[in-house]
Amino acid sequence: MAWGTGLSWVNVNRNLINPATGRWGEGPNYEGLSDKTVAVLSFATPAGEPIAVYYNYAVHGVIAGQLDEVSGDIPGGTGLDRNNPDVRRLMNQQRQILLTLGQMLGEEVLHVLDRGLEQPRTVAAISGAQQTITCAGRQRTDQGREGTPGTYTEGQPVNILLSMLQLGDVYLGGVNAEIFNPIAQRFKTEAPHKHSMMVTLTSGTANSGYVPHDSAFGYNTFEVLSSRLQPGCAENSIVKGLLELMDTTSSKQR
Repeated sequence: MAWGTGLSWVNVNRNLINPATGRWGEGPNYEGLSDKTVAVLSFATPAGEPIAVYYNYAVHGVIAGQLDEVSGDIPGGTGLDRNNPDVRRLMNQQRQILLTLGQMLGEEVLHVLDRGLEQPRTVAAISGAQQTITCAGRQRTDQGREGTPGTYTEGQPVNILLSMLQLGDVYLGGVNAEIFNPIAQRFKTEAPHKHSMMVTLTSGTANSGYVPHDSAFGYNTFEVLSSRLQPGCAENSIVKGLLELMDTTSSKQR
């Protein structure tokens, strides 16, 4: 097993204030936070024959959202009315975008592999652990996609499953929800081990909706408005919980 990292500019922060309306909306925010890191894990036989490559990149999997297709490069979901000629035209355009973005990201993965990877340990023991964190929930009482604050009542508690998979000196922290990227960046910054990454939507789906970082709860974006979480819990609980799980798996290998 070997590890390496590169950089790709495929992603972009999509939350911004519309200059015309002064309200939050969606669009390319080139100055907003985003993580350009491409983490690459390579697996090979003792003789050097390749087995598999896993790469990790912070991008929201919606580029093929109207194609009814799933891509190994940039994933997608369900589609629209294929009988509509405008929809068919837009779908064909999206296929070209999909290929372009996938090739750009794939080229960086190949670049990382070509320049040589670190081998954290000769023998990579495997261990894992899980725990569930619970945060106060909320129930939205109004409607509207974005731009104005929502109104809420007390809701059912939100349970989020955390996991840690340790492969030698590599740590994969899992969260079974869609989280805002600054939480993952904070985890990697605070992790005491160099070879760490966050993997999301793992082991089922939490009842949280989106999981914003603390400061994002002031954004009137659709992700924040639809989140079932009350502010002030999830970010700290996720980072602290993953670090605790990291200690747990590390102790198993000592």
